[in-house]
Amino acid sequence: MKSWKKLASFLFAIILGASLAAAPSLAFAEIQKDEDTIEAVEQQKSVIDNGNLLSGAEETTLNIRATEIMSRYDVYAVYVTVDNLDNYNQAVDYADDFVDAYGLDKKASNGCVVLLVCVPENQFALVSSGKAEEKLTSEQLNYMTTEINPYLGRGDWNGAGETFFSDVSQTLSGKQPNATSAIAYNGTYVIDDYGLFSDEQRASLEATATKLAQDYNMGVYLLVVDYMRDSNDKGLESPSKSQRTNFATSFYRANGLGLNKESNTESGGKYGDGIMLALAINSRDYVTIAYGQGSYSFSDEGIEAMENAVTNELGGNNWYDGSKAYYDKIGEQLEYYSARGKPWTEPDLFSFFLKIFALLGIPIGAAFVKVNGEKSAMSTAHESTEASNYLVSDSFELTHSQDSFVNTTLVATPIPKHEDSGGGGGFGGGGWGGGGGGGFSSSGGGKF
Repeated sequence: MKSWKKLASFLFAIILGASLAAAPSLAFAEIQKDEDTIEAVEQQKSVIDNGNLLSGAEETTLNIRATEIMSRYDVYAVYVTVDNLDNYNQAVDYADDFVDAYGLDKKASNGCVVLLVCVPENQFALVSSGKAEEKLTSEQLNYMTTEINPYLGRGDWNGAGETFFSDVSQTLSGKQPNATSAIAYNGTYVIDDYGLFSDEQRASLEATATKLAQDYNMGVYLLVVDYMRDSNDKGLESPSKSQRTNFATSFYRANGLGLNKESNTESGGKYGDGIMLALAINSRDYVTIAYGQGSYSFSDEGIEAMENAVTNELGGNNWYDGSKAYYDKIGEQLEYYSARGKPWTEPDLFSFFLKIFALLGIPIGAAFVKVNGEKSAMSTAHESTEASNYLVSDSFELTHSQDSFVNTTLVATPIPKHEDSGGGGGFGGGGWGGGGGGGFSSSGGGKF
């Protein structure tokens, strides 16, 4: 009987140990508070860069954006980066406890909203607390993650922060920027609010865009304005990357652009697959944004190559040629994606020649070494043209000779090739990386 009790106790100990091992976040996870973060929160800093991802200038600019949110909406918006999750399995659990541990929801009368990023774990989380939850709901936060995700995916930590603070400000305002309602949109792909093109030029560009939409099921838009504008309809002479992006995305959203809206569940079917180049003629600014499948059909290199081709023309005020270059480059990249199932990237000539060397150079080199070695082994041999040198005297007598030709057949059996297989993937939920439709990306733009 005692042996049974010992066995039962032993099994119970094993089960208990396994349970604790399987749930470390429940048993041992706890925020490890540090003095630097405590001091930052006391000073109401909105960028707490414990992961050392941002430059001093970037941190200063982001803090200014957050200060505007605090003064206008009395909401503490915080961008936190960390280098570990303190034994937490999920960033969202860590972020919730981070808010409680440092009392972030007590720093403003309307609560807080927090973006927390942990690069080593490839995870991020968006959480809201207090009265801010009324507008920054789970649905809104999930939508914001689709916009922040691409920036994190390419390591643009500053871009992620700018997008975060911009989305928070826009959501709390409860309205789209006034500039979007001032631009007349008539359902075309070419929206020339500036009056840049002649009727013939606009019709030609529109025909190209329509053909691309029909062939590749992708909306390809061109927006031309005098200035990119802020939420107060003020024309911006020198907009930042985030302001350019905000202007273009606001127009895209306000007019429900894009195709295949029903498949874009992240946007609630409001916005579809598409790409848009926005040009501000008076301030000479440009920006490219992509939504839904558009954000996965074009690589960063592809967008950069397109923008380079466009700005080469726009720099000389060749407006029509620059716009035509936009549609030409996008068309080439859509064709590439359709044929290969992956976005176009700049050809790597070094890798190309390396492959050629591997295919041709190494076998030729090996053959040369082998032949040269055999030749060296025969260096002691001397030419002899007389058969008598190889015969013992009086040992051979030829009595009969006859020549015959024998037909032969050569059969060549090819060696089967072994094709390499590869794949990739991303992280869903609280991670960043690849994915299907519903995403968002922006080039940030620049001057031409």
